[in-house]
Amino acid sequence: SWMLHPIIKPSHIENALVPDTVVLDPGHGGVDSGAVGARGTEKFYNLETALQLKKQLEAKGWTVVMTRTEDKFVSRPNRVVIANQHPNAIFVSIHFNAHTAEREGMETNLLKPITASGEELPEEEADALRSHSIALATAVHANCLHKLRMTDGGIRGAPLTVLAGLKIPGVLLEGGYISNAGEEARIATDNYRFRYAEAIAQGLENYRRALGQKPNMRDPARQSPK
Repeated sequence: SWMLHPIIKPSHIENALVPDTVVLDPGHGGVDSGAVGARGTEKFYNLETALQLKKQLEAKGWTVVMTRTEDKFVSRPNRVVIANQHPNAIFVSIHFNAHTAEREGMETNLLKPITASGEELPEEEADALRSHSIALATAVHANCLHKLRMTDGGIRGAPLTVLAGLKIPGVLLEGGYISNAGEEARIATDNYRFRYAEAIAQGLENYRRALGQKPNMRDPARQSPK
């Protein structure tokens, strides 16, 4: 099954370029606060986590592009436009969850490969994006669960038309429920957001390393240093 194959052997993904850039997307912003908790807003937690993650990724040699660096509104189509300017990149959207029911845990959403107008992509292009996104989601999700000991909300293949038209592999991370008092108490601390960013960064390193096991025949110079 193609769903399992990239997880077991990410280095076998066809024509796998090893990415050198992360487009970091702190969800919401400005007039769009996202979920509102007792201690703060999702837009604030998203941005603080992403800024911490930017530092950690740059220290590991990644180039980082931010869809926003301050509390301002950026439309979803504009986030996609920014991402698509960087072909050798992966897209990581940072969010926190909320629900009227008492829920907890971390969820990772695969960004469904569709065009900006919502149509399916050509099969070969869709398969390549999907395979990369599954391997990326698995690497990040597994490392965050391991490091943060969070409840496993699962990896979901949600039809996230919110970021339709994205041409690079992408995931949308929901790092816990701010509607859950216990989880929000942790999320509201600098220490938790530092550890969460650290876990995401290491997950991205694991993904990149798995891809780099396979020499890129089109451009051997792009291999990761051993």
